[in-house]
Amino acid sequence: MGHAYAVLGVYSVTVNGSRVRLLRLRNPWGYQEYSGSWNDCSPEWNAVSCEEKERLRLQREDDGEFWMSWCDFVHCFSNVEICSLSPHGGGATGWALATHEGRWVPGCTAGGCRKFEGTFWTNPQFRLTLCEEDDDDSDDDGDGLEDHGDVTCTVVVALMQKNRRVFKRGARSTFLHIGFSIYSIPPEASQKKLHLIFLFFAAARRVHESRAFANAREVTARLVLPRGAYVLVPSTYRPGEPGDFFLRTFAKRDNRSWRV
Repeated sequence: MGHAYAVLGVYSVTVNGSRVRLLRLRNPWGYQEYSGSWNDCSPEWNAVSCEEKERLRLQREDDGEFWMSWCDFVHCFSNVEICSLSPHGGGATGWALATHEGRWVPGCTAGGCRKFEGTFWTNPQFRLTLCEEDDDDSDDDGDGLEDHGDVTCTVVVALMQKNRRVFKRGARSTFLHIGFSIYSIPPEASQKKLHLIFLFFAAARRVHESRAFANAREVTARLVLPRGAYVLVPSTYRPGEPGDFFLRTFAKRDNRSWRV
């Protein structure tokens, strides 16, 4: 099929007394559709009643949406990714969400990962204040961090890189290797809303770092941390790599984050 498609729904229709399972898909480009069985103009639709077609809202247009049988879907696709809208995968969950957009600019804000000590501090920085404890402490952070008893604030961090599709050449991925680090800020420095410099990161306590910088569209981590102030630093693996990103933080309670 060539690239990723969205699954819009799974339905069953009656054809000659038997039930057939169909999937409705969409090409994100908004054009070019599947030409096999059950495509918009396929003769298979002649055996489907008008009532069923109306229920399925069948439209014969080159709008990027098309139908496939379950058997063809399994044959054509090798991977399925499920995206959740929130950490609990549902609608309104009570999680506090903060979103930020940013950019890595070579020579300015593209400092690379912590390995590059001389430039790491130039990356975009976001303050995160965890001031309200969870209602319970039963969550497993899944991140290999030790539980110290006072660790009672659950936070999910998701870093997504944007606008990489325009750079794609053939089948080669142009996603950058991305990740993020989180550092604890001591109380005496938490009120200073300034961009932290090299000397801070040389001595600061790191509470999380991406295990591996991945050339994926998005990297995430679910953490359980003590109440306090933190700085979150998203970066590419190597310095000098330009890119746009979208950062989200989910907290179980009404905690705060902002860019410095």
